[in-house]
Amino acid sequence: MVGLTYDELRREGAFSLLGNLFPDQAKARGLLEDAGVGIGAVPPMAPSAPAEYWRTVCREIADGRHPTTLEKLLDAAIGWYPASAELKALRGRGRATSTLRVLCLLASPADTSRIRLEVEHRVLQEIARTSPRLEVTVLPATRTRDIVPGLLRAKPDILHFAGHGTAEGELVFEDDRGFARPVSAQVLAEVLDVVPPLLCVVLNSCYTGAYADVLAGRAEAVTGSRVPLGDRCAIAFTEGFYTGLAGGEELDVAYRAGLAQMRLSRCDTGKMCFRSGAGRAV
Repeated sequence: MVGLTYDELRREGAFSLLGNLFPDQAKARGLLEDAGVGIGAVPPMAPSAPAEYWRTVCREIADGRHPTTLEKLLDAAIGWYPASAELKALRGRGRATSTLRVLCLLASPADTSRIRLEVEHRVLQEIARTSPRLEVTVLPATRTRDIVPGLLRAKPDILHFAGHGTAEGELVFEDDRGFARPVSAQVLAEVLDVVPPLLCVVLNSCYTGAYADVLAGRAEAVTGSRVPLGDRCAIAFTEGFYTGLAGGEELDVAYRAGLAQMRLSRCDTGKMCFRSGAGRAV
């Protein structure tokens, strides 16, 4: 067994739980001191965002920036709240391999130009079959009413969209008749509130770079294209990006692997974008 990971805590809603139990600076300082963090190293908390505070603190602990571990943090929290079943359930987690759950939404409505989504689907599945790190769920011909149930069932770490995007930055899903139903960036951001913050949103379609800023608060990172993205280039990015993740690379390295595969396929990568939740663009 390995220790707890940041991704496991994020997936299980630990940041909101810690924010509810330790919502102010005094309690945060007390918990972190109990976990072994020196008083001078305790970061300040914005009173309006305790869950975001704990998200940042857990990321820093996972990255080795504090002299403690996520296990010690939860042990200290249980010391404060020994009757909390939620804290105890979190503390009991940890797997030999941290699996990344990918929910892939595919949509090519009947009244839009045909794109080769079946190839992208196959590439994803082939990479997942060779790696225990990726668990891929695919929703073909995704209707707008499939999105929320799909999110709740899959509880993804990564949301991958493949299909059409509009010049206004909308994603095009399907209605019940199989025709186009665009979804705006703001609506998609609100929909993503039904699950814990994602690790990454991959928007593998035209013009979806416009989503990056709107969705940055719902995921550690968002990637997309600011211009039209053809089949060949979208498939190449998928192959490089998920090969990187399957090999254990961090998001920014996997993104660069996706760009590298695009260049090998003679694709222009100048208008691809990667934006982290902290606002960092690559």
